[in-house]
Amino acid sequence: MVSLWRDSLGKFNEKAAQSLADPVQYENLFPDYSDSLKAEQFLASKKSSGLPANSYATNVVSFTVERAILISHLPL
Repeated sequence: MVSLWRDSLGKFNEKAAQSLADPVQYENLFPDYSDSLKAEQFLASKKSSGLPANSYATNVVSFTVERAILISHLPL
């Protein structure tokens, strides 16, 4: 995604495009990047489960707890 952004930005401002750091290439600049990818995969798996709307009342607590756990691990 960063490479697409860099290419698009490069059409208008090459210097700004070159200054974009890619988390894949510069892991040291993005210390929690791998954790955020894991959280994204987890949430995507929950979203794709396709629960019916009428199950919200019984599942809202588990969804809230799972998301709270993920959010509590984010740096402030």
